Amino acid sequence: MLDKNTVRQVPCVQVIDDKTRDLPCVLMVKVNNQTVQTNTYDLADRLLTQKDGNKNTINFEGMWRGRSS
Repeated sequence: MLDKNTVRQVPCVQVIDDKTRDLPCVLMVKVNNQTVQTNTYDLADRLLTQKDGNKNTINFEGMWRGRSS
């Protein structure tokens, strides 16, 4: 049984993104059934976006343009 201070990571799952043909991987970190962080990765495991529990989003997509995987 998990206590209230246990941090749990749900499995990384692929979801369809309407804006791109890639199938990004989404990793959600949950504490007490509350999502505290959501990371989205592309198929080359590059971090695309990071969203915290307050819905603040950092976008890393532009960082990877023009770079090879």
